[in-house]
Amino acid sequence: MRKLLCGVTIAITALVGGILPASAQDNFYAGKNLNIIVGLSAGGNSDLLIRNIARYLERHIPGNPTIVVQNLPGSGGLRATNQVYELSEPDGLTLYFGPFDPLAQALKLEEFRGRYEEFGFVGGVADVRISQIRRDAVPGGMQKPADIVKATNPILVGDLNATSAAGILARMALDVMGVPNVFVSGYSGGSDVYAAILRNEVHMQNVSLSTWRTRSVDFVQSGQGMGLWYFVPVAADGSYRTNPNLTDVPAFPDVYKEVHGKMPEGPMWEALNWYTNQIGELTFVTLAPPKTPEDRLKILQDAFAAAMNDPEFVAEGTRANGVPHAYIDAATGQAIFNSLADVNPAVLETMVKVIEEAN
Repeated sequence: MRKLLCGVTIAITALVGGILPASAQDNFYAGKNLNIIVGLSAGGNSDLLIRNIARYLERHIPGNPTIVVQNLPGSGGLRATNQVYELSEPDGLTLYFGPFDPLAQALKLEEFRGRYEEFGFVGGVADVRISQIRRDAVPGGMQKPADIVKATNPILVGDLNATSAAGILARMALDVMGVPNVFVSGYSGGSDVYAAILRNEVHMQNVSLSTWRTRSVDFVQSGQGMGLWYFVPVAADGSYRTNPNLTDVPAFPDVYKEVHGKMPEGPMWEALNWYTNQIGELTFVTLAPPKTPEDRLKILQDAFAAAMNDPEFVAEGTRANGVPHAYIDAATGQAIFNSLADVNPAVLETMVKVIEEAN
């Protein structure tokens, strides 16, 4: 009896002190649902990406919870981001997956009511952004990317909203190149923009590498479209590395030099290059609500890392895209969030003008 009472006393003391045995932590997710709210419409490549990651998360989270993916498109992912920030319980059972929108925070836009650094960063995905365009967007048709400067009417760029990364990159690149353009917004996802391109409602959009290797293949092979350029960060000395996995599309600086005979320069270019560096490192994020318990957040972070590095998942991504999906760990993602406060005010002024013109 004394031994039994001693054991009970130890157990009560551990619970009161908030110290749970490892087995109790490992079993937290057993029999539960883990909800992932996706800030994009269903069916697009980014939506399919998180659904694929979810299959591997179920394997790697101790307790193997059932993962339920819910789509909540709107405002380029900000609607879902706000919901997880404001309304989701910080119990480790709800996550956000969708685009990282650094401008929404840097510019203190009313559409974003959260702060990225207050979320629990679970994991991220980096991606290359590629511009694709209808060949008939310029008179006589485009034979090569440099033909974009032959445009006599504005190039119509489609995207979700004025602060969505894809639309901003496309419009700023055209501005730097000296090509007139108009922004067309209100689409719920990349697949909707692509449908608008096929209808000749818009001419141009930015896509991910995985989309370029899958959905865009028919667009190019049919003769309707072509790859215009992809975005690459440029160092202060003007150097940059081209992507060896993208030999069928040129880097933006290469096209600019072909047209203008020199590297781009000026405020718009400085802002474009800053933004390319921001989202080039972190394109999609998986976030837990603020104040999620550290032990549960650590379980999710470890599981996300294990899922992204699972040999089967890596092999799937390589088969689909030619390269595996680029994983961003929690420490790197948190550092990127913290760096938002260090942006040059002149860059922000330029970004504000870009957004105001789009609106």
